[in-house]
Amino acid sequence: MSLALSLVLTACGGGSSHPGDAGADRTPDAKAKLDTGAVDTGADRRDTGAGTEAGADRADTGGVDTHGDMTTSSADASDARDTGPGVDVQPDIAPDLAPDVAPDVQPDLPPIDTGTDAMAPSDASDGPPACGTGCPSTIQPDNLAYWFAADYGVTCTGGRVSAWANRGTLDPQIAPPSGKSGPLCNSTTPLGGRNAIFFDDSGADELSGVLQIDLDSALSGNDYTIFVVERRQSGAEGYVLGTALDPALLNTDCSQYAHAAYWLGYLPPYLLSGPYITLDGDTCEVPQMMPAPFSMTNPVASLDIDLFDSSVGHACFSNGVAILSDNDMDPIDSLFQGYVGRAFQTLDSGSRPSRFKGDIAEIVIYSTALSSDERTAVSSYLATRWGLP
Repeated sequence: MSLALSLVLTACGGGSSHPGDAGADRTPDAKAKLDTGAVDTGADRRDTGAGTEAGADRADTGGVDTHGDMTTSSADASDARDTGPGVDVQPDIAPDLAPDVAPDVQPDLPPIDTGTDAMAPSDASDGPPACGTGCPSTIQPDNLAYWFAADYGVTCTGGRVSAWANRGTLDPQIAPPSGKSGPLCNSTTPLGGRNAIFFDDSGADELSGVLQIDLDSALSGNDYTIFVVERRQSGAEGYVLGTALDPALLNTDCSQYAHAAYWLGYLPPYLLSGPYITLDGDTCEVPQMMPAPFSMTNPVASLDIDLFDSSVGHACFSNGVAILSDNDMDPIDSLFQGYVGRAFQTLDSGSRPSRFKGDIAEIVIYSTALSSDERTAVSSYLATRWGLP
């Protein structure tokens, strides 16, 4: 069944009512864990059972990726990215800071270092007062697995990211796969007056232009809360975070992928998340709402949140609006290689790529389910830093 048909059936009331829908008998305490002040839409997710992976570029043929090399309309010359050495990152940009931002914020962006030294930190320090209220390191610090900000701890070589410092408890930094180049250090335009990292989704080499990350240690067997500030620049598929697939599972239906792979990103036009694989021909996840309309000529930044609470289930939010939820309370079993900027790279000769094109400004990953108040605090911090509504 195509994704479009699945969505039509869902919109017409097909399938069973989901436990997350309005009027469900979810306990008050459990529901409070997912309350962000918006309407809980509750997804009508259903497993369509064994089927053929008929979606374009989703069958494992070992062939060429047809989703790669996504393009946008021609950029204005003034917005062009300079990937050459010695170029400052958006120099002397005065951010429009909210009144409650700490007074010791440095407004100018530090220059890109095209050598091996890390970019000097700006106001994204790892603690108050510079970080301010909602600073990730002040909320559940023992469970803060990853924290990356595009204006802190970025090492650039030849205009591309060669390392990105982590201020969480896991790996000290992430980097491109061995021998490969990373994403561009310079965003096309500032985000909230700050530079972001641009994932350009270019070339046929599926391991170039991305960063590797150990999502298995952060997510498998755990509750989790993930925040990503991103601004996509392609209407095609694109995953901000994701993992590889076990080649042994490639010929099975998508229900067999549950709890064995992870993604957070876009399957047009929907924002999706969770430990599932969504296929055009055999849809395991049925989205109920879409995020703000996407425009190729005027991309809008988004704060995406993916929450898993083993006493409630999963929930996904975009700019504070509930996109979908379910009552699957099983944690992820184990994950293969993880990436920032893509998903679905298999570990054999075949590939199922779906690379992100656009800016990534900040990523925060907790190996626990934050409370509603904690999520609000971190969200406010991120929204203030990056000029989100």
